[in-house]
Amino acid sequence: MSAPCPALEACLRPGTQWLLVAPHPDDEVLAAGGLLQRAARHGGRIRIWQLSDGENNPWPQRWLERRVRIDAACRSRWGARRCEESRAGLARLGLPASVVERWHWPDLGFSEGLATAPERWIEPLTEALHALRPDVLVLPSIADRHPDHGTAHVLLRLALYRAGLQPLALEYVFHGSVPGKPDVRLDLDAEERAVKRAAILEHRSQTALSRGRMLACVNAPETFVCSKPPGDAPDVALLPWRVPRSGLSDCRLTLAWCDGVQRWSLRDAPLMRTSHGTMLTLPPAARSGGPVFARLDTARRGLWIFDRWGWASLA
Repeated sequence: MSAPCPALEACLRPGTQWLLVAPHPDDEVLAAGGLLQRAARHGGRIRIWQLSDGENNPWPQRWLERRVRIDAACRSRWGARRCEESRAGLARLGLPASVVERWHWPDLGFSEGLATAPERWIEPLTEALHALRPDVLVLPSIADRHPDHGTAHVLLRLALYRAGLQPLALEYVFHGSVPGKPDVRLDLDAEERAVKRAAILEHRSQTALSRGRMLACVNAPETFVCSKPPGDAPDVALLPWRVPRSGLSDCRLTLAWCDGVQRWSLRDAPLMRTSHGTMLTLPPAARSGGPVFARLDTARRGLWIFDRWGWASLA
């Protein structure tokens, strides 16, 4: 490790419970194929939660299957294919299929699920985390611009708070960049790179259109931020984005805390513009303690799936 993390080094020992959360099949090997190898080599107990089957992935599917229209049956078949590729990729890393738990959440549906039915998403995570009690949690960063990745971070943070757990949390970014300097930089040796490359190439559905981008992960170091649990949010919080002044009817502000969620059209949100930026007055229910997260997005997404603003912690 070029950037040593004493807490992580202490976890590279037999019996450590590792949990890696992947919003889609392939995130685990792209973000942490080397780290998983080292954890397994040191006798760690590894679990991987794949939150979706990656079924809503139309452009590679259209290309490989030579079709234009993709219905529910097509998406289901594609998700099954991606899960099978993931099993083959993990086998390349020396990990059996039994390490994976599939949650079957809707691909590209995490944000809407949290906004409309938070208990259906947070409570199962809370129960599963409490049962597993991981020593190390490898999770997507809130800075990742894929909406499923950023929302997965928020859901996991809220569930950890409910469960009263504080594992060593290593955040990874695949769509975007790690904010600031990473705390952990894992430089892979030649054998680890070869194994990771073989694992990535098992994801044939994805390398069909993104081979270069995916294989770039082989020679690049794996970087992570050692995050701390967010603190309590203030009653009035400064939003971290430059909030637009026009097109407000299309913009939405979502607030998520441990016991609830509220969404406003941006024109109806309790905002106050100041010389320092835009301030949000939190509703009383969100002031009971614990982390609070906000997301600014637009209802008109079009073909571009990535977040322009995304999620932010208000602590």
